[in-house]
Amino acid sequence: GDDPEMEFTCGQLAIHAAPDGGSFDVIEAGQSPVIIGKSEGRRATADRMVYTRADERAELIGNATWQLGRQSGRADRTVVYRLEKDFAADGHVAMKLPRESLGAGGRLLSGSNAPVAPADVNAPLVDLFADHFHSRSNLLVAEGAVRLVDVTNRLSCDKLTVQTATTNAPEETATAEGNVVVEQGGSSLRAARAVYTKSDAAIVFTGEPHWTQAQMEGRAERVTIHSATGEVHAENQVAVKVQLGAQSSSVLTFFPATGNTNRGPQVIEIFAHEFMAKERLATFLGDAHAHESPITGGEPRLRSDTLEMQLAADSQRAERITASN
Repeated sequence: GDDPEMEFTCGQLAIHAAPDGGSFDVIEAGQSPVIIGKSEGRRATADRMVYTRADERAELIGNATWQLGRQSGRADRTVVYRLEKDFAADGHVAMKLPRESLGAGGRLLSGSNAPVAPADVNAPLVDLFADHFHSRSNLLVAEGAVRLVDVTNRLSCDKLTVQTATTNAPEETATAEGNVVVEQGGSSLRAARAVYTKSDAAIVFTGEPHWTQAQMEGRAERVTIHSATGEVHAENQVAVKVQLGAQSSSVLTFFPATGNTNRGPQVIEIFAHEFMAKERLATFLGDAHAHESPITGGEPRLRSDTLEMQLAADSQRAERITASN
């Protein structure tokens, strides 16, 4: 078949008449159907295709694949409602798409609030995997073993919801729920829920968030990453463990004795109400107390209202510790 917009091939074609006999009602294509659009690089294949005229619905059933410009994907089954521009894919969904097509979901993956650049045909594509994918107008939902992979950045969760701005709902958000893991360049942050809000330029992690970064790991009740500045803010029940390289004396001993020299690597555990980190400066606020691990009751320890730790460029040792109040 061929018309100004598309062409198709298949081994078998069935056209069902409408009840009034005036036109067709359903078209079924089987035996390796292929549809090729004559614009925007459109292409679709499946074991079977069904088009229903009443609701302008097209189904690709069995080994469905599709291509639209730089976007491509595959799934066990897809459904497209042409009038509503509603698209759904089910079963072993695997897609490749430009980051900008994810909207706020791309911010959640990258942790950056930088403006999305115009599409670059050479820019790496984002891989999306899920059990179910659904997009329509201003809403995108992926569910079931969701994974986003963008070069060195990774996001996994049970459900991802991306809401774009509309007249009635001007806020642009992305929400990851259930077993959320964000990995970037060797660092990771795990939580039950993560919400990115464009107006705040921040990602908020809740549900026992804990993180690992270089020689540091920690936990808190709430962790906020400010996308514009890269600052990390942890609140309530903060506990951070810092592994430092070998040095001549204990970090916590301000009057080192002879027995403290030539020590190997050590671990410091720090507790506080709040924690803020930016670049190499870590600040602990509110009843900050630090202990050299293991905590036995006789270990070197330090307590103050505020504790600042400036790490060296290699993050292997503390260049300066400032305790206040």
